[in-house]
Amino acid sequence: MYLGIDFGTCFSSIAGLGDGNKALPNTHIFEKHVKGIPSLFMYSKEKDKNLFGDDCLKGEAKLHSADIVRYMKKLIRRNADHPQVTSGGKTFDVFDIVKAYLHYLITTAQQKAVDSHEFRKPEIEGITVTTPNGIAGGHTTATDYNNWLRKTIMDIAGLPLKNISVLPEPLAAAIYYLYGEDVRKKYTEKQTVLVFDLGGGTLDVTIVEHDQSAAKQYNVKAETGDLTLGGNDWDTALANHILQQKGIREEDFSAEEKARFYEDVTRLKEELSEMDSFEIPLRCGGTYSSAVCTREEFDRVTVGLLNRAIEITKKAIRIYQTNNAYTKLDKIVLVGGASNMPQIKERMIAEFGHTVGTDHIIRHEPSKAIAKGAAIYTKHFSNRRTSTIFSAPKLKINEIATRTYGFNAIHPHDKRHMIYNMLYKGTSFDKQNKICVRSPFPFVALDPHADSITFTVYESEAMKGSSGNENENWMEYGANEVPNGMNVRVTIPEKYHDRADTYECFPEFSLDKNGILEISVYDIGGHQLACDRKKV
Repeated sequence: MYLGIDFGTCFSSIAGLGDGNKALPNTHIFEKHVKGIPSLFMYSKEKDKNLFGDDCLKGEAKLHSADIVRYMKKLIRRNADHPQVTSGGKTFDVFDIVKAYLHYLITTAQQKAVDSHEFRKPEIEGITVTTPNGIAGGHTTATDYNNWLRKTIMDIAGLPLKNISVLPEPLAAAIYYLYGEDVRKKYTEKQTVLVFDLGGGTLDVTIVEHDQSAAKQYNVKAETGDLTLGGNDWDTALANHILQQKGIREEDFSAEEKARFYEDVTRLKEELSEMDSFEIPLRCGGTYSSAVCTREEFDRVTVGLLNRAIEITKKAIRIYQTNNAYTKLDKIVLVGGASNMPQIKERMIAEFGHTVGTDHIIRHEPSKAIAKGAAIYTKHFSNRRTSTIFSAPKLKINEIATRTYGFNAIHPHDKRHMIYNMLYKGTSFDKQNKICVRSPFPFVALDPHADSITFTVYESEAMKGSSGNENENWMEYGANEVPNGMNVRVTIPEKYHDRADTYECFPEFSLDKNGILEISVYDIGGHQLACDRKKV
């Protein structure tokens, strides 16, 4: 069995593939959840046990909303130093909670697969877990986060690390859509699909092109995202609107009342996807009342968020059009739980319907597509080599780097502090599934008395210039770059004491398809130097 995991901020999904070609739907594994499995944890005092997912929302647990740990993904992405949370009077490390939650997903999926009798071999052969795109900006680096996810799943499943992959969420959705549609049989021309993935905590946009002459080969043409924009922000805007409307402050709530209020706000948002207005109960300071909101009000107070999402979509299209001769979009596919809000599709049609076609802007299994695409990817790219995996031509994904990486340095001519870019967003991976770039010229210490040289890494969305001029790699500060948390230090040999500014180092950046960045440094003879990698 090959698994795909979409570990989400609010809901998660898991899908599996066996020996056939049919993806095992999330609803088959977790039958009660159309939206997915709630990404929730709590410790139950009554049962003296840890609860996960739906168990946190029923029975006695439902009476203790303040003990529910939410947004686990957001907590670990924004804090690499193992934040602590309290539930049921006990303190937990959030990383331990996430590991336990992933264990719950995987073991439950295994049991459901066995119970279904649809798998000849329910043993797990490989797993792919999906992650967002986007720039770090105060978040855990993609390298650290992806590394931790892979090793955690390796421990849970007992698989070799090579059998565990990391895949961008919108790319997984694109794989599911394109592979499931079998565009090679349906169309005679090249097909280009934009995937708009609005989850609970993040937004990602990816453009994937399928060339009919290349069988099951899909080429990623543009990717961008925002790690700070997601469905939670719509919840927050709606909650603030209701509080303002009722003249209530957050501090007026007890902890339990506040937790219950935000639960009801989320339900209100969901109900407004189907109804023109909805009423929720409201308890504050022991006093009961209610709050009513219309869809029109909801759309008005969240229009700024929607504008941000549309601008990110337009940015992906601009990148695609700048770098490609063939720039026609054939489909816009909406995935991620927050894409169920009617305002998303309505605005997409208003912005892009005249060029793409109204009928070609579609929701495609918003809560399941990512996990299913990840399962398909796992099966095709499993390290278990066998001729029985697929009789059809194998899937081939040509990916690109989703961000630009560089480091701080002094420009050799005007002596300004700038960023020297090494590896550019949009660069294609090679046949070994890596991008490896070594500096063509050396870097030295500024202070002749220094005992080390430090490379502080930055991420940005800078695009490489078309002229190929080496000067274009230098970028001024203030261009939306962010330190990504990596700091690489090289010790200068003692023989260069008091002349450290003559010791030459050649940095090399290497990125693999799991989104893991490695930095090596070489001396003038091509020998790799020992490096200390620390958090900034």
